[in-house]
Amino acid sequence: MIQQKKKKYLEASLVLSIVSITMTVFINIQIALEYKRVDGKTRALFGITELLSFGYQYYVVIFGIVSLIYAVLNFKANN
Repeated sequence: MIQQKKKKYLEASLVLSIVSITMTVFINIQIALEYKRVDGKTRALFGITELLSFGYQYYVVIFGIVSLIYAVLNFKANN
């Protein structure tokens, strides 16, 4: 029973980490392509444009935090 819990925590942590990394890379590629597309004045204020257009990127952190919690739970289950 305890082995199953440890395995579930470990699998969940790995899946969430992979999802988080994949989403972050995809969003950052979109941001880089958008930055290359815009001209001088817009580049100067690109932080505002990025926040308004790609603000959802900060919600990806939730997957990373949940993954970290599962990793800690797995570590505690091993002890």
